[in-house]
Amino acid sequence: MITTNCFVFIHMHKTGGQLLNGVIKNCFLEHQEIGYHFPHKYIPKSHKDLPVIGAVRNPWDWYVSWYAFNRSMFELGNGSTLFLVVSHGGTASADETIYNLACLADDNSRSKIMRDALYSVLPDSLEGNKGIGLCKDDITSLSQSGKGYYSWLFERMLGADNNAKKQIIRFESLIDDFIQIMEKNGVACIDELRKSLQRSGKVNKSLRSHYSSYYNTQLKEVIEIKEQTLISQFSYEYDNKNGEYLGNTRPNFRKLSGKANNFLLLHKDFCVNKLVTKVASLHNDYWQESGREKRFKVHRHTNSLYFIQDKDFRHSRPTKHPLFFEFEQELTPILDFIKSYFNGDGQVVRLVLVNLKAGGVIRPHRDIGYSLLHCHRMHLPLITNELVDFTVGGETKHLPSGSLWEINNATVHGVENRSDQDRLHLILDWVPNDTLREKDKKLEKWGKFYIFAHNVVRSINFRFNQLKRQKRIG
Repeated sequence: MITTNCFVFIHMHKTGGQLLNGVIKNCFLEHQEIGYHFPHKYIPKSHKDLPVIGAVRNPWDWYVSWYAFNRSMFELGNGSTLFLVVSHGGTASADETIYNLACLADDNSRSKIMRDALYSVLPDSLEGNKGIGLCKDDITSLSQSGKGYYSWLFERMLGADNNAKKQIIRFESLIDDFIQIMEKNGVACIDELRKSLQRSGKVNKSLRSHYSSYYNTQLKEVIEIKEQTLISQFSYEYDNKNGEYLGNTRPNFRKLSGKANNFLLLHKDFCVNKLVTKVASLHNDYWQESGREKRFKVHRHTNSLYFIQDKDFRHSRPTKHPLFFEFEQELTPILDFIKSYFNGDGQVVRLVLVNLKAGGVIRPHRDIGYSLLHCHRMHLPLITNELVDFTVGGETKHLPSGSLWEINNATVHGVENRSDQDRLHLILDWVPNDTLREKDKKLEKWGKFYIFAHNVVRSINFRFNQLKRQKRIG
């Protein structure tokens, strides 16, 4: 939101707001920025009587623009929480993602699960909130509205009333409409504004095809129903360019192999007794070495043992820690099953044992970084009970001991241990070969000696620390 002495401009998502923001700040020296994507209710009392300017866009076009922009940000590792939830961590197709967003307020289990996921991670207020500009109360408001997401957002940002103070610009004629409104409001610097707008050009533009390429007949009608009020109010129509259909395209790599959104059961009944017994025999000092709970605030209630892990979260040639070789016999049946399940196409790049303390929580969060987003994340519970809840994408399950699950770590996930016993999980990340980048392939080719030498040094350090422990205990 930007306030001036003449008007208040509210930055409505994906309607040319970046362009107008820049021009207004350049031409109105007395302007004041209030938050980021703040709605009309945050207009200061001193400016309540001024005209409120916002923008609207063809709803079919708006959803595709929103999708294309957020998809590109996701590929750079900066996906918004809203996109991650409605796209199931980036695994859903374009049309499925748009449908999920448009129907987010619907009264069904699928939409409720997504709203629960959003509610768990969004802040309590907008103060300091960047990006999507939503808080927990907004999810409550959305669920009560029953509206299409864009209609709800438009009303939330600019108000439900249609008084004369609210002046709406059409995105499709953004510059002309803005100049006309400035003239209507008696702004003096019209020529400066026009030149500044013409120099700036489009800002934050997404690379995509015409919006009709993303719609099948069903999705087109869904938007027509959900956004009927805006469509009628601004006389929008669907423009069919008959381009190549892109709506069902999906990313090359899909979490859970495209078989599920949040949880996928891979094996029901591993015998984990020998592994649990051997872990129990370890001295407590081993649990302090990884420092994972110190590096990542969300894991502060945990302790970890590294079998296969690298601090840089590399996507190839992972480091096998000395502890892996100590446990290789117990781990082999599990690793052999996973290799068979994925037809040998890839490798395990991370293998970590994580203990969540009694009464501890791993707060809802999402993983970022190329390797974490392009791996199959698996959990094998070793010690657990029915008071341990695992939530992924708003869906909550108890994972029994000995069961192997793939979970979608690209979307919002967290764990709550409500019991008085520690919970112990083995976590594995499998990387398919077709996700390797050029730098990963080079490491595959030339990194053998480096990894060998690195493992030798680690083994020596491990043995040295082992002798120190034995001496101290003795």
